[in-house]
Amino acid sequence: MTCMETQNTKRKSRGRPKLDRKKERRLALRLSSAEYLIVSEKAQEAGLKISSYLRRAALFSKIYSGLSIPQMQLIRQLAGMANNINQVAKLCHQEGILSGLTYFENYRKALDEILQKLKRP
Repeated sequence: MTCMETQNTKRKSRGRPKLDRKKERRLALRLSSAEYLIVSEKAQEAGLKISSYLRRAALFSKIYSGLSIPQMQLIRQLAGMANNINQVAKLCHQEGILSGLTYFENYRKALDEILQKLKRP
């Protein structure tokens, strides 16, 4: 073996080692200028490139969904009941407390039922 051949076989690999898994999929995302500025500032604060920041945000962030249609209906019903309770309070001031208490107790029970429905997943 010549000196040149031994040098070639002992040569260390250069550069960054190959990753175990390759990122094969590409995802396109459109942002407004203001949104892009916010994302780039957040990525810079985290010390990451924008792509790494968005990848981590997409993989590990928790997104909370909005209210479902039945929940929205229950909230509308609660708002209507709140108006009725205000009317009961006005009635208590005008006619006396005892007549208003019966109305209030009925609304309290209905409110408890609605709140229990909202607590269920």
